[in-house]
Amino acid sequence: MYEALTPQAIDLLNRLAGISTKDAGTTPGVPLHGPGGLAATPGQNRQIANAMIMPRGLAGTIPVRKSIDTNSIYGVLTGLTASSGAEPTAACADWPMVGQFKMCHQTFPFGRQGRQSQVLQIDRVGEIVNRGEFKDNTLWGGPVTTPNSAPAPINWAQVLQSEVEKKMGELYGGYFRDYVRYLYTGNPQTTAGSAGWQQYRGLQLQIATGKRDSITGVACPAADSIVFDFNGTNVQVSGDTVYARLANVVTNLERLAEQLGFDVEWGITMRYGAFWALTQIWPCIYATSACNSGAVASVVRSSSLLEQTEMRDRMRNGRYLLIEGKEYKIIIDDAIAETPAAGGTVGTYQSDLYFVPLKANGQPALFWEYFDMNAEAIGAANKMAPQGYFSTLSDGRFLLVRLSPTHTCVQVEIIERPRLILALPFLAARFQNLRYTITVHERDAFPDEPYFANGGGTTSPLAYFYPNATGG
Repeated sequence: MYEALTPQAIDLLNRLAGISTKDAGTTPGVPLHGPGGLAATPGQNRQIANAMIMPRGLAGTIPVRKSIDTNSIYGVLTGLTASSGAEPTAACADWPMVGQFKMCHQTFPFGRQGRQSQVLQIDRVGEIVNRGEFKDNTLWGGPVTTPNSAPAPINWAQVLQSEVEKKMGELYGGYFRDYVRYLYTGNPQTTAGSAGWQQYRGLQLQIATGKRDSITGVACPAADSIVFDFNGTNVQVSGDTVYARLANVVTNLERLAEQLGFDVEWGITMRYGAFWALTQIWPCIYATSACNSGAVASVVRSSSLLEQTEMRDRMRNGRYLLIEGKEYKIIIDDAIAETPAAGGTVGTYQSDLYFVPLKANGQPALFWEYFDMNAEAIGAANKMAPQGYFSTLSDGRFLLVRLSPTHTCVQVEIIERPRLILALPFLAARFQNLRYTITVHERDAFPDEPYFANGGGTTSPLAYFYPNATGG
């Protein structure tokens, strides 16, 4: 008599199995339960403490829109040409003719990216080692993510209970962590000619000078961002220089926004260490800005230590920087590249800051777009592919593909076609290579970074079983 599949195995078959031209892998990933499973240690306390972090920052906080336009064109009204002709001296002579409006165009190509899940062996789903293994694990805490961080919500309450949720949690979390840094570094030229992985244009390309019309190639300086290189200036050594440059650029962009008819909500993205270092010296620099030279150098200034401490604490707790009387929202972003300028636990580091318009006149100025897989793609799949082969996640943002089983091994993959759109690049700025010194570095979120930490193993030690008795 054959044993019936557990409800968990049936659920997994419904979600992971299907027919396709690509077979699932043949090397199963580590199971959650059963011999060698991640959570299979007999007698383990049901409450498992979380010490895993996921990257957080700008990517998970900006709006998301759907689109089917491969070549979506965004226009920028750049100016009005000069009038032509001479002023008349006779009453009925011709007046000079006014000029004409000029426009530049921006385009934003879709990227293409995807990941495969670990392989799951169906006929092991639902097993346990013995009565010493329990399946009621709970996660104490959980990696903090934002709504747009992963392809679909990760059910952290079930990740350590269900084989399905473990595999899907690994897929969703790994996908987001692997691709989030391209928000800044994405460059289509890097993947030119590829029909597989394709990068979209990240902020390093979009917040830049040398803008050109995407159709004619004509220069468009009115669409240029402001880019300034601190070239390793240390904020704790030359804080007045750093503040003066930031304030100058920020107030210039505020003035430009006013002239252009925009009411803008800005944000400044930076690494945690940069924010900590800036707020450490900011109150003192802010109180004495422009008071150290010329005729005002002899002015007596007073600022209590308590006032400075309170200002520092308000900025840190409220996540903002005070610049020329206005509070600017700070977005701490783990995805910004950081270079150890002087390594070790006590060291100096440098990274970039990005001053970005988040909204203008109530509309998103920085947002994601994705190719809508629900528009026609999924309908075509239902007619021309085996039933259950394709489905979508997150309102058509991700295509979920079920690979055909290799005997009892099943696997899925997800595919997305995203792009990042900064509609107002001329109201954005990038400050490169700002240096700062911090005593103890925070935990890094990516495995290839120097302060990343994990540990332990992906499996549990195999349970010991008494050998079968032999002999007489």
